Amino acid sequence: MSVSYIISVQINNKFTKENFKKFITKVVNTTLVNEELEETNRNKKKQYLYYGFNDEKNKIFISFYWYINDNQIIIFLPSFKNTTSYSIFLMQRIHKVLEFGLSAYKSDNIDDEIDKFSQQKLDNVRIWSVNLFTPKEVKKYGREKLLNAPCEKIEEWEDGAIFMMINKDSFESTFEQREKLRKYLKE
Repeated sequence: MSVSYIISVQINNKFTKENFKKFITKVVNTTLVNEELEETNRNKKKQYLYYGFNDEKNKIFISFYWYINDNQIIIFLPSFKNTTSYSIFLMQRIHKVLEFGLSAYKSDNIDDEIDKFSQQKLDNVRIWSVNLFTPKEVKKYGREKLLNAPCEKIEEWEDGAIFMMINKDSFESTFEQREKLRKYLKE
């Protein structure tokens, strides 16, 4: 299995095919036509729209999936020299477009946790190795609490969002570290 960096966005409002197109257009700064979106209706539980973007500058291919029934966008990036910094840059762009919280992780680092905790969320926010809390979530959990979370890297962004990485400059963390952060945020 190849290693991917995965960014997950839980959509908190009504989302449409047009919204998905606009989202991709703004995030990767490209023009998008309907024919470029692949759609599946094979399994009503896993309906999705897909768009593949070839970033020629960085020589990588990015996959965007919007899982319609879950109202979740998942973005897959391959591992390459600058994946961590590029992923953070992409998260910043995504946040500016959607203003929703994000989480991210490295695919070979999650083990069976995705299955075990796929339904376990912190008030509809998934907690993984890298997390972004919107200004609304910051108010809810408390700015000081988030700024003092058990993470090596925590930044407050211009709009009041708080970005955190459990391990500085890495999308990897242990189950114990992720569980410690989840418990801390639930207190």
